[in-house]
Amino acid sequence: MPSRIIELVGLAGAGKSTLARALCRMDERIHVAEDLALRNGRHLALFARSMATLLPLVVQAQRRGRAPTLDELKALAYLEAWPRFLRQEFADPGSVILLDHGPIFKCATLWAFGPEQLRQALFIPWWHSRLREWAQTLDRILWLYAPEELLIQRINARSQRHAVKGRPIVEATTFLGRYQAAYDQVLTALAAQGGPRPVALDSSRYSAAYLAAQILATLGQGHSTTSRVSA
Repeated sequence: MPSRIIELVGLAGAGKSTLARALCRMDERIHVAEDLALRNGRHLALFARSMATLLPLVVQAQRRGRAPTLDELKALAYLEAWPRFLRQEFADPGSVILLDHGPIFKCATLWAFGPEQLRQALFIPWWHSRLREWAQTLDRILWLYAPEELLIQRINARSQRHAVKGRPIVEATTFLGRYQAAYDQVLTALAAQGGPRPVALDSSRYSAAYLAAQILATLGQGHSTTSRVSA
């Protein structure tokens, strides 16, 4: 079986990290891919090369609004450079690469909360090109979901910081809804480019171990159509 690249996607509190740990424990072929880190010399070189391509767009966009933050620049560079990086780093037959906070997450975050100019005509060709490349790179998308009330409970209960942790319910619900709308746009655009449709996994009904076992049972299959895991 050729190597597979799978992105775990879902709103905060959906259980992506828990599912990733369960998958890695249950199958030694599975590895969580690292994110772009500027402390890594190889990553820094990729970032610099990507910025050389992106700089004209970023400069023009900056004249029309706020400048992208460093995290937003890193997300843009990741979307530009990471498909080739993954193909080079994880070429072993049979390996399975999990992306947490991968391209779908980064696209949705930039679209929902990035500078307004990223959603204007200047950047549209760049978006189309990146989505087309990622549609050809991703073999499967696993979408974890749970009711909003449960997501908010999980966000408030965990130790990690989050933008709406401890905030009023209305504010948290608005934030999650904005993210969900951006995810829907990105997933629709990926599907239009020929990418895989998401496999929906209910983390409020099934344990991470059960979901991991169901996923492992289907890893030999190719691109998935939309489906739901059931008992």
